[in-house]
Amino acid sequence: MKTDELFAQITDALLVKIEAGVLPWHKPWTAETALPHNLSGRTYRGANSFWLSLLQDAKGYSQPVWLTFNQAKAAGGVVKKGEKGTAVFFWSFTDKKNEATGKVEKLVWAKAYTVFNLDQCEGVEHKAANPLARPTIFERNVAADDLIAATGAVIKHGGDRACYVPSTDVICLPHKESFSQSDSYYSTAFHEIAHWTGSEKRLKRTFGKRFGDEAYAVEELVAELTASFVCAALGFDNPARDDHAAYLQGWIKVLKNDKKAFITAAGKAQKAADLILQAQAEEVALAA
Repeated sequence: MKTDELFAQITDALLVKIEAGVLPWHKPWTAETALPHNLSGRTYRGANSFWLSLLQDAKGYSQPVWLTFNQAKAAGGVVKKGEKGTAVFFWSFTDKKNEATGKVEKLVWAKAYTVFNLDQCEGVEHKAANPLARPTIFERNVAADDLIAATGAVIKHGGDRACYVPSTDVICLPHKESFSQSDSYYSTAFHEIAHWTGSEKRLKRTFGKRFGDEAYAVEELVAELTASFVCAALGFDNPARDDHAAYLQGWIKVLKNDKKAFITAAGKAQKAADLILQAQAEEVALAA
């Protein structure tokens, strides 16, 4: 399958859900092993993560484990006769000299490959990962507070509005007690920290002329997906925000106009989530 066809397939599947009022990125993952991953336990990233999770739910697969035909064979098993695979993709990078300018340019392109869910295979030697010990609410909240502090983001609490102010590089959040549950507070906090990562001081996230007036909706989508990734890593639910209704039509319009928009947004969200989660890892390394 050509990657353009795959991107359209992923986008169309997401649109069906979104137009029905269901946001696929609000799946309440509660442990790292619940994310789509391969036989070695490595999780899929970016749009692939949402795509495979969507298919697992739709087809009722019992495990979020995916593998290629050759991986099934190497693990001592086979893909069941008649089973159809699922296309996913990875990014390939190479350097090429521009003969006109003499400069070395980095080329990036996507390559599609096929995977099967573990339920579609038989005889595969697979040792299921031990369920992670679920932390208490207190432990989970402390870990989230430590991560937020490790980012270095300036957060001012008070009022009834959550936002990131680019001109001052400050995040405004209502007090934690203003939220009905801690999951909502942390989901909102990581949504705004996601916007914070896009600053010129950090990831310099821009969308250029490609999205035009729809760039704001795309940035909101990036923040949503980033919060989903970070909440999944910490074991939080990612509850729907009250302002989602205002963005819903904008997201639908963006995805209909550009079948690669979700792929782009998910990729940028993965980078933002990596930056946020890396902050705590660096704090731990410094303390060691």
